[in-house]
Order: sequence, then C-alpha cells, then structure tokens
Amino acid sequence: MTETMQDAVQPGLVETVAERAHVGDIMEKMHVSRATVIDVALFGTIGFLAGFLIKKYNNFITTLLLVAVGLFLAQQFELVTLSINWVGIQKMAGLEGDIDMSGAPLSMIMELLLSNMAGTISAIVGFLLGLKMG
Repeated sequence: MTETMQDAVQPGLVETVAERAHVGDIMEKMHVSRATVIDVALFGTIGFLAGFLIKKYNNFITTLLLVAVGLFLAQQFELVTLSINWVGIQKMAGLEGDIDMSGAPLSMIMELLLSNMAGTISAIVGFLLGLKMG
C-alpha cells in the first residue's frame, strides 16, 4: 500500500490552529471580514517593528529628530523652505477619494487614524509590545 503524495501532505500549523480554534466561526460571530483581520495583523506587525526598532536604535532616532527640529526652526526663520506634496502622499497611500487632505496635517492624520480604528489600536498595541521586547 503506497500513499500518494496528496495523502502524505500534512496540514500546516496555521491550518491546524485555525481549524481547532474555529476561527471562521469566531469571525462570523464578530461580523469581521478577512480583510479586516489582515489589516489588524499587518498594522500590529508594523507597530511591533516600529517599537522594537525605536528601542534598539534610539540614539539614531534621537539624532534624526533633532535634525528634523533644526530644519523646522530653520524654516520658521526663513532660512530654508520645505513643502510636502500631500496630493502625492495621498495617491501613494491609495487614499485619493477617501479623506479630505486639504486641511491641517494634524487633522488629516486624526481623520486617517479614526477611519481605521481597528488598525490603529492594533498598531498601538504592537508598538507597545515592541518597546517592551526591544
């Protein structure tokens, strides 16, 4: 009795855990789509990496922030001129019609964060875990 290759293939760890935990049923009860789960996982991972890297490379990041503050002050004294192409950033991020980018940068960032609340929360939790583990 020889087994075919198809019979010999074992399910992976992710498939086994998803099957035993009834992930599909849980997602159905919470009214969560697969895209939302992927977004939450992606934002959480990005937050974790950001927190971890900030903890590991805090001297470099401090220097970078000081340079940014110096550039901001130089712009205030009209020594340099900095401009941000918000339309280009909007196109690059794929937010062309979703968010009004004509206001102040802080209000635009807040609107973006509030429109993606689940991703924002997972990014914050991931960031804090990254800081703790870094």
